Amino acid sequence: MVDESSSKSPVDDRGQPCSLAMLSRRQIAWRALGLPSVTPDDQTREEQAFTVVGETLAALAGAVVGAVVYAKIVIPAVPIPFGNLGLYTGWVVIPVIFAMLAWYFFLNSIRMKRSGRIISIYLAHRKCASCGYSLDDLPKADDGCVQCPECQAAWRFDRLGPSSKPSNS
Repeated sequence: MVDESSSKSPVDDRGQPCSLAMLSRRQIAWRALGLPSVTPDDQTREEQAFTVVGETLAALAGAVVGAVVYAKIVIPAVPIPFGNLGLYTGWVVIPVIFAMLAWYFFLNSIRMKRSGRIISIYLAHRKCASCGYSLDDLPKADDGCVQCPECQAAWRFDRLGPSSKPSNS
């Protein structure tokens, strides 16, 4: 077995380098809310539980940078419309924008640091951890791996979660 948690780049169960499945726009949108309880996708909710600290720290750092930029650059250089209302609105809007940008910018590196656990979550949902392709109904090779027809990554069959399809027995 290959230990994915200690490697910088994820590898499949045959030791071949692979990517980490990309998040869909819908998954990113639900994660941006930061509330795992409202995320409808079980797989995304489970993954978010393991990356929430890193995601939160990235967003907080972005907010701090946004506040500093607003205080040191924007306020002195730009006339603030609407008096105090404009001033206070800027104190909210600019840090939130910076927080969102920092979160989005660092999301992939946060996921890569937790790739071992994220791979396990994808496999538990019978999806290829490299591309997200469904691994249901694929044959097991002689070495006990199921090879993804989409990206050629190989995953041990015993790591796959139970099939969601009803059995014919």
